[in-house]
Amino acid sequence: MDTTVVRETGKVIKVKNLGWLLKHRKEVRYFEIVDPSITQCGDCAMIAHLSGGGTYTTPWASRSVLRDWVHRPVFKGMRMVWFGRETIT
Repeated sequence: MDTTVVRETGKVIKVKNLGWLLKHRKEVRYFEIVDPSITQCGDCAMIAHLSGGGTYTTPWASRSVLRDWVHRPVFKGMRMVWFGRETIT
């Protein structure tokens, strides 16, 4: 699965890496971490729900690496749904 951004208009944009998400971090409303069945690859997938209704979706090979990544200072206190369970970064 590719890393993609789906804008509220429905336009799909392929992006190269997590740099896009960091650059647009102020648009992130909350994170949703889901089963790999959604992406067909990796250990899990992260969906960042964006203001305006868009999403950023990327697969992750390791849940522990993902957990460390989302707990960076720029996302501190953000809502996160970790496999259906509400939590805060």
